[in-house]
Amino acid sequence: MKRIVEAVFVGQNGSLGYVHGKSYVLELEYFRGVTSMTMWSLSPSGRPCEYSSFLTFLDNWTNIKKVK
Repeated sequence: MKRIVEAVFVGQNGSLGYVHGKSYVLELEYFRGVTSMTMWSLSPSGRPCEYSSFLTFLDNWTNIKKVK
C-alpha cells in the first residue's frame, strides 16, 4: 500500500539529504513482514529509507498530512 504525505523532518540535519525543520512530500510504502511492518520513504536523493515501525518513523518526522 502506498501513501503520499507531506511531513516536516526533525531528524539529524543532512541525514539522507534531508534538512532539519524542512517540509517534504514523501511516498510511503508499507510491506508486512513475518514479525514487523516496514515503511519506506523516498529521500531527496532518491534512495529509500527503511523504518522498522511507524513509531520509529515518528522519531524523525512531524506535522504529517495526507496528500493523496
